[in-house]
Amino acid sequence: MRQVLLPLLLVLGVGATAQINPNQPRPAPKPAAPKPATPAPANTAVLKVICDLPCRFYVDGELKGTADAERVLRVVLKPRTEYLFRAESTAQEADQLKQVYNTGEAGTEMLLEIELEPIALEREAVVTRKEEAERKAEEVRKAEAQRRREAESRAAAERKAEAERKAETERKEALLHKERIQLAEALNSERDKQEKMARAERIKSVIPKLEDDMVRVDGGAFMMGCASEKKYECSYYNNDRPVHEVIVDTFWLSKYEVTQELWEIVMGSNPTFEKCAKCPIINVSWEAAVDFINKLNESTGLNFRLPTEAEWEFAARGGNLTNGTKYAGSNSISRVACFNNRKKSDRELSQPGRSGICPVGSKAPNELGLYDMSGNAWEWCADWFASDYYGYSPVDNPAGPQGDGNVFDRRVTRGGSFSSHDFQCTVYHRSMGQHGTLLGETRLKFGQGFRLAR
Repeated sequence: MRQVLLPLLLVLGVGATAQINPNQPRPAPKPAAPKPATPAPANTAVLKVICDLPCRFYVDGELKGTADAERVLRVVLKPRTEYLFRAESTAQEADQLKQVYNTGEAGTEMLLEIELEPIALEREAVVTRKEEAERKAEEVRKAEAQRRREAESRAAAERKAEAERKAETERKEALLHKERIQLAEALNSERDKQEKMARAERIKSVIPKLEDDMVRVDGGAFMMGCASEKKYECSYYNNDRPVHEVIVDTFWLSKYEVTQELWEIVMGSNPTFEKCAKCPIINVSWEAAVDFINKLNESTGLNFRLPTEAEWEFAARGGNLTNGTKYAGSNSISRVACFNNRKKSDRELSQPGRSGICPVGSKAPNELGLYDMSGNAWEWCADWFASDYYGYSPVDNPAGPQGDGNVFDRRVTRGGSFSSHDFQCTVYHRSMGQHGTLLGETRLKFGQGFRLAR
């Protein structure tokens, strides 16, 4: 067993004491065994030594006493400057300690009371202190952990509460947004309903004029295509040849092209770059023209449509009343057509006020009383376009080649427009335009309008 001997500085004086290991609480002294009465020295000091029992105590190598059951030894020290103290147990000799001794008064003896403390008790005290320190540290750790858990729990609760508040706010906002949308939809639906009813009334108001403007075209046979021997008068691509016989049944065709005024009544808008109520609607795609006709039919219960290419050319030539003229109703284009007689570019003609577009019916009609079959606006036909179609066209009521609906497929346009040159305004000249959404390009639908058939 390890023995510990703590250094001690004796402070001498009457009743003065000094202890080794001052942190160790001093045990209550046991009553000393009775001894023969001897006069005690005037100075007394106490030396506390940690040493397992039985413990022997030496002064300058001389055994001064052995403590077994009792733990107090008394040694009388003569006046000297230094003593060498040593304590040892049976298990192991204790460390030596050279202790300074000063009586403070020459010739005065000193009584040294030696209190022995077993090492086991000191170890237990050390262990107890260590355990107490560890226990307190563990309590601090637990308390800190508990505080962290509580803080985390509070933070989690706050986050949860915040998330719930946010979710509730979002739910209310979504509900409010939904209600607003529903209200807006209801208002729009009601407004659309009212606008539709108003539009239907406006359309109905123009039906009498529309019906009055429809011209009966009696069926008949004619030679379709360009028969001129002058190369420049027919298409450079030969898509208007060969000349071939065609027979069409009786149909009805409007004497005027669809006007911007009528378009706005039915569609509620006007895509034409130069506004003119009585002028033909232009810059519309084939699909837009069909959409217009469908809405018109829905509102009126009538059955309007686009003419076929064969019907259009038969009517442009004057039907059964034809005089065989080059343009629709005359060989003089200026008499019957608004066209690009000054050879302006499309860019010039697309400027407001400079297009040269005319109100419908401004020029002379043809033999059937149809206006603007030459010039003013290109007119959509119902047929798909094929440059070689005349080579295999049927005789009776040809309706054009088959198309697959691809936006790159073309539909037939006839008659020329205000921007066209004279050769494009002949009754036999063929042209085409993309029928689908690619007509968003202004150039592709420049000057294209239509007239109603039935």
